[in-house]
Amino acid sequence: MRYRSTLLCLLLCSSALVAQMPTGKVLGGLSLVSPLYGLDHNEVVINGVSHTDRGPMYGAFALWTNQRIAINNMLFFSDVNGTDIAGDVFFANYYHNPEASVTWNLGLGWVWHSIDSGDVTMPVEFPAQGPPVMGTVDSHINISAPLPKAGLLLRWPEKGVSLNPYLAWTEENINFADQRFSLDHEDRGMVYGITAKWNWRFLYSTLKYYYQTVDGSGDHYHVARVRNSVFLNHSFGFTTRLEYMEHSTSDDFSILFGPCILF
Repeated sequence: MRYRSTLLCLLLCSSALVAQMPTGKVLGGLSLVSPLYGLDHNEVVINGVSHTDRGPMYGAFALWTNQRIAINNMLFFSDVNGTDIAGDVFFANYYHNPEASVTWNLGLGWVWHSIDSGDVTMPVEFPAQGPPVMGTVDSHINISAPLPKAGLLLRWPEKGVSLNPYLAWTEENINFADQRFSLDHEDRGMVYGITAKWNWRFLYSTLKYYYQTVDGSGDHYHVARVRNSVFLNHSFGFTTRLEYMEHSTSDDFSILFGPCILF
């Protein structure tokens, strides 16, 4: 897809700012919620035809964490290319030793993506003679993928830096359906990822990236996410979220902004 390399580079080179949470709240666990609004750039392939568009995007991010467990969920919706695009990204992580400079972690993710094209005019019949017969087709693509993972957590407390390289496996279940037929497809493969964090006083930076392979083919996908915030006090701030996500049927790049509230 045309913007793939450029957008991935922008994400990986972006810096992100989020508040450092007060120690007392971290020890007892904390919750954060953030309604988000921004822009989505989407390229989707429907029946072999590529469609590119930009449009508004709406999202809601929620996080709960303590020293051993982190659970977060991102729900989003966009209307681009004349299609309704909705999705959800969920991750839960367990970190074995909250004090060690080197420890291990286990995690589970779930990614869901839905693309409803609405009415699209395209060839529906191909007679032996003459041009194809055009018709209106309402197609729907549904993608879901589990993401169990295991990795190492490396900490440098004096610098406020941590790295979490990991290995994962995924099975991407893809369903395409319109009035003519329904097709199911599965892509299995390994995932190689890393999460990098940096914090200093009221600033915190998180970058998540993973590279996904597909067994039995040369296909591969990149996913990168940056969550950026700055807090004005111990309970309220602002956040930005950048994401680049590739699928077999679509590419998405989004920038979202909004307030965030800490409980």
